[in-house]
Amino acid sequence: MRLVLAVVCLLLGIGYSLLTGWYPDVDWLQGALFSILLPVALGAFCLVLILWPSRRSAGDPLARSWMALSFMGCLLLSVLIMAREGQLQADRAAEDQLREASNALKLEQIRRQQLKREEMADRQERARTDRFVQYEGRIPDDTLNQLRELDRKMQEEVQAQADAYSRALEDNPTHGPDDWIHYRTLDQLEMERTAFQALYQQTRAFTQFIEDFEERYTGEIESLQLQPPADRIAIAEMERILQGWKQARVYDLRKLDVEFFANALRILDLLREAWGHWSYSPRDKVVQFDNPDQELRFSEAVLNLKAILAELEVIEGKADDGESPE
Repeated sequence: MRLVLAVVCLLLGIGYSLLTGWYPDVDWLQGALFSILLPVALGAFCLVLILWPSRRSAGDPLARSWMALSFMGCLLLSVLIMAREGQLQADRAAEDQLREASNALKLEQIRRQQLKREEMADRQERARTDRFVQYEGRIPDDTLNQLRELDRKMQEEVQAQADAYSRALEDNPTHGPDDWIHYRTLDQLEMERTAFQALYQQTRAFTQFIEDFEERYTGEIESLQLQPPADRIAIAEMERILQGWKQARVYDLRKLDVEFFANALRILDLLREAWGHWSYSPRDKVVQFDNPDQELRFSEAVLNLKAILAELEVIEGKADDGESPE
């Protein structure tokens, strides 16, 4: 029987050693004192009491063996119970840490999403005045600034031409053939011709600017020696400007203006050259020249002027309606 109790004593020690592995986060239990020395000492003590009981001691040796075995079991169980409580505390602490880490991660995700939304809102706000915001991150900042500077330069040139054209219209008020034929002095005719000459020159300069714009812009792009995809972006921006002009029929309108002013100048030149040798017939509503050739050229120029005016009205009507050119 004592041999059986000895085996049980050994099993208790082995089982205790195995159970300590269930509580890996209890530092004091994983130390040598409680994981090795305690079960070995208790086991040795119980084995001594079980196998070599003192003959001079009173009482039943078997009873003392059971008491020793019970003492060992209770002590080891108490240690394991305390270790279990320590492990539970460690588990709760780990859960709290995990929960805090999870909450921190969620807050970080929310913060990043908020930053992303703010960044997108900022990009959209800046994109209202800076088309090149959409290319940020795709090309280097210094190259992007070169594109901005090139675009600014070209836009300023375009605006300067448009402003010069507008000022020319404001500074040079003109009349039409119905007024010209009623002028009483040659000075009136000369003043009208001067105004039309200024308008013709400014409008011709505007159309020449549009005609040369693509070549000049392309030359500026090539001088920057841009690397892909910046070169393609620069070309795309140039084409965007040209497409805007095309849709607004800017070039078509200004070209017709040039023809209109040129025809007006021809009419004024005829009236000036033949001053005193032409007259207006209110009854027939025609201008009669002493020279038939001059009268024919005058009639042709007036018809051309009316045709140009009609075409201008058609194009301006389409532009106002938002129609794109065919």
